Amino acid sequence: MKDDLQRKADQNIKDILELSLKHHLDSKLQKTLVIYDNQTTLAHILTEAYRCNLLGADYIDFDTSSQIDLIHKFNTLGPGDLVALIQSSNFRLNDFRIRLYLFNRGIKVIEHMHLHRNCQSTWPMYIDSLAYDIEYLTSQSHSIEQALLSAKSLTISYNNQSCLVDSPLEIPKLNIGQYDAMANIGGTYPIGEIFTESQNLQAINGRIWVYAFANSAFEVELAPSPFWLEINNGIITNWDPTTPPSFVTVLNKVQKSESLLIRELGFGINRAFSRRPELLIKDITAFERICGMHMSIGHKHSVYKKSGYPTHKARYHIDIFIQADIIETDTQVIWEGLDYLCK
Repeated sequence: MKDDLQRKADQNIKDILELSLKHHLDSKLQKTLVIYDNQTTLAHILTEAYRCNLLGADYIDFDTSSQIDLIHKFNTLGPGDLVALIQSSNFRLNDFRIRLYLFNRGIKVIEHMHLHRNCQSTWPMYIDSLAYDIEYLTSQSHSIEQALLSAKSLTISYNNQSCLVDSPLEIPKLNIGQYDAMANIGGTYPIGEIFTESQNLQAINGRIWVYAFANSAFEVELAPSPFWLEINNGIITNWDPTTPPSFVTVLNKVQKSESLLIRELGFGINRAFSRRPELLIKDITAFERICGMHMSIGHKHSVYKKSGYPTHKARYHIDIFIQADIIETDTQVIWEGLDYLCK
């Protein structure tokens, strides 16, 4: 008999398949390939959720299959078919970039990554984060999107200090599971994010406060208390004496190759995630969806091309999570306390 967590996983995966990716559950109509591993219980729960919903899909254990076999399976698929990747870590086939290869062939992709970073206490939250609440995601993201599109500036304030992005912003990108107008269908789950960056990367000045960050192990780390970073002309030039040593190590490593440049300005809208230490999701890609603002440090952000920052030379994209009392454009409030512009 299935427990509540498995039943919820079954339903959330069904909604992703049918409502978000608009994929037929019967593989006679659209082929489906599920690649999984057995390294974690959470991977097993998700694999069972796909088995519950997909009739006649092919299932391959990544750890017992060869690269040649996997590529052969990929080559049996065509446009509109689906590959789901359920990864306790991150599947590697040498230099073969699975998702890019599949997208280039018009194949839908769902990725669940780094599941081993989720301890058992966070499994219910992770499953909840997969819920496809399209009404909420649409209203939240579109309200923030319109505010960012019309903005001539953006101000982030905390503890009576602020950081000003004194520039219009790039056209925001939405990650809310709506793919009708997109070349590629699917992506990394969970979803729930809007991101942009300053059109003028040098137009960012002031002080931001950080409550969590990506450490050198590429995992989310909570700071004992928020700490400040000083930004001048878009580059971090100084930091709080209380900055965690693990993050100072990251900053020093980045500085050896490139400047501490602020690029991504992101807004998470997934209500499932929590800042509570015992419920912390340590995978950065998932935690980016937490309600609130995040930024990136380093030259790497391939979505927006900027003169002077060639993609092939950029190395670092370090995520930081911002503590803020209020985030506002020159005309309206986006975030205040724990509330976005749109309820």
